[in-house]
This record gives sequence, structure tokens and C-alpha cells, in this order.
Amino acid sequence: MQLHHRYRPGDYEPWKYIAPVQKAAWVHKSFEYGTWGGEIRKEFEPQPGEIVAQEHWGSSGFANMDLDLQLKKHGIDKLIVIGLIAHTCVEATVRFAAELGYEVTMVKDAPRITGMKKCTPFSTSIYLTTPVPL
Repeated sequence: MQLHHRYRPGDYEPWKYIAPVQKAAWVHKSFEYGTWGGEIRKEFEPQPGEIVAQEHWGSSGFANMDLDLQLKKHGIDKLIVIGLIAHTCVEATVRFAAELGYEVTMVKDAPRITGMKKCTPFSTSIYLTTPVPL
């Protein structure tokens, strides 16, 4: 399991360079820790022994995080990806995973697509480049 970084007061104040996505998270207090949007639903809470990777700060769950290390350490090479916004974090994470050699399945109706009617080009390219029989 991996989550997007959950905002906490003091997170971004010392940063000299801040990406637009991180500035937006700071301004809007995205996924604020301790709030409804920043907590894991009880039925999805990690169980003892499950892998929990570092929270990711940018769009990809892999870039500058320990996710790849955690998965390889446990012999995991097939991923099922769900997430909040299809055309940012989900897409970046799925593409990064495919480049690292993981077999990736994206749950088609799990992510939300903001400001778009469909996400056909993204989902079609992922399904065609990394098919995984279920």
C-alpha cells in the first residue's frame, strides 16, 4: 500500500524549490492528516505484515520513493493499481511501474477523472503495453 503524502503543518515552509503540484497540495492542504480525506478507510487499513511504502510527494508513486525497493524485496512483480485521479498520480505511477518492468493492471472504474469525459488514450495505451491476464 502507498498513499499520497498527507499534508501536515510545516511540511513545505522550509522548501526553496516547490513544484506546482506540491504548491497546490500546500495551499489546499490536500489529504490533510487527521481529516476525512487524509485517513485510510477502516476496511482498507494495512494489516500486520503488509507492505506499506513511504507516502509519495509528487505525481508518481515510484519517483524518489521506496516503493520499487519494497516490491522487489518481497518478490512482487504484478501490480493492481487504483487511485484518486487517473490523469495525474495514477497515470504517472502506472507508466513508471511499466518502465520498471512490472506487469500492471489498472482497475478501469476505480480512479476519478477530473475535467475529462473519458480517459481512453491513457487507459488504452496502458492496457496494450502491459496486459495482465487475471
